[in-house]
Amino acid sequence: SLNMTISQKKKMLKNHPLEEPVKTYIDNLDMKQVSIRSYAELMKRYLNYLKGHNIRYAKRADLIKYRESMWEEGLKANTIQKQMVVIRAFYLWLKINYKNFGFDEIYSHNIAEGIKGAKIDHNYKKEPLSLEQARNLIEVAKREAKNIYGIRNYAIILLMITTGMRTVE
Repeated sequence: SLNMTISQKKKMLKNHPLEEPVKTYIDNLDMKQVSIRSYAELMKRYLNYLKGHNIRYAKRADLIKYRESMWEEGLKANTIQKQMVVIRAFYLWLKINYKNFGFDEIYSHNIAEGIKGAKIDHNYKKEPLSLEQARNLIEVAKREAKNIYGIRNYAIILLMITTGMRTVE
């Protein structure tokens, strides 16, 4: 949390034993760069939680408390679900690979196995852009239409906004 007292900051772990395994995990992900960045951010958030709560070796109960803390922070179900999916994938990878990379044997047990994420409403749809957001996006695209790529991007954005087309389409 941002409002930590000085004594809380002093107690906080400076380095965490999971930092090296997390870095190795992120370096070995085989997915799009945007997904890798997302995983890295989510794992950084988790490591900061562990450090902030002075948890050197997390237990199953600590993961459950972490999930609950995200609810208390007011994070949305989708965000919490994604965080838990990434943590489960990390601990599974760590259980399988800890020997190969010379990590501590404590990681031979997957503490995240079977930990639930967050129930997501399957009717959930991403919110559309507001009229103001759409106008701002068009303005930025128009300003950036200085070369063939900028003109192309401007055309794509206009097409998407006027037809309601999504990026996946």
